[in-house]
Amino acid sequence: MRVFHLALFVLCVTSNGLVLSSELRADTTLVADGQPRAAVFVSERVWDDATKNPEPAGVWRTLKPEDNRRRLRESVRDFLGIVERMSGAKLPVEVGAPKAGDARFAILIGELATAKFGLPAKKAEYQQGLRIVVGNNAVGLIGESDLATSYAVYTLLDQLGCRWFLPSAMGEVLPISKTITLKEQDVSTAPYTIYRGLWYCDNDFARRNRLGDMELSCGHFLEFNMPKELRALHPEIKAIIGGKPHEHWIKWTHPLVAEALALGHLTR
Repeated sequence: MRVFHLALFVLCVTSNGLVLSSELRADTTLVADGQPRAAVFVSERVWDDATKNPEPAGVWRTLKPEDNRRRLRESVRDFLGIVERMSGAKLPVEVGAPKAGDARFAILIGELATAKFGLPAKKAEYQQGLRIVVGNNAVGLIGESDLATSYAVYTLLDQLGCRWFLPSAMGEVLPISKTITLKEQDVSTAPYTIYRGLWYCDNDFARRNRLGDMELSCGHFLEFNMPKELRALHPEIKAIIGGKPHEHWIKWTHPLVAEALALGHLTR
């Protein structure tokens, strides 16, 4: 009988514990049945006029502070568009911290989130450490840098099932749902590699897949190994650009090019 009473006591305590845990770890709903329940709060420093200060093409490869500030701005703008494409809801944007009495669920970006929750617990080379906090009536998207805060934005979208397999809208895969809910969490993490990059992608694809960081340039200068005599004797190896043979670029598929490169390396 004592064993039965002990088992019943443990069951009751465990059940109560589960109830309390579920109350403490309630999920947070950003959008309910297509209606926004949250607002995005971003600092004036980040949220300047994108039409007057646009993001240059191919700028994702740089570590310059202004370029990565713009990258964070574009990440926030993209986040708003993605949420709308997923749910149909337009989340409002507010410049500055939430005011007293604002009952909306606050999505805090960058320094506004840092002021509430603190910096990421995990540090990484080139300031790539990020932190995502969901709780206390707020979401905090935090980074050691503007670049890392951008990573936090897309890490959250990755949790929701958003994927980009190719540049352009053709490669976009988004879960469609009138309701968007976030799990309560406090995660500090960082990319698994110091650098991630693809030479052919645009800014949107790079941001969404969290590419970049250390400035690394990969390429070749094999055109300089092509003898001038070969170019003169066989102009057919020259690449056609703008309808005309180019004096520097060459046709890599031409057999004479492969032969010349191989012989050049063998004779060195």
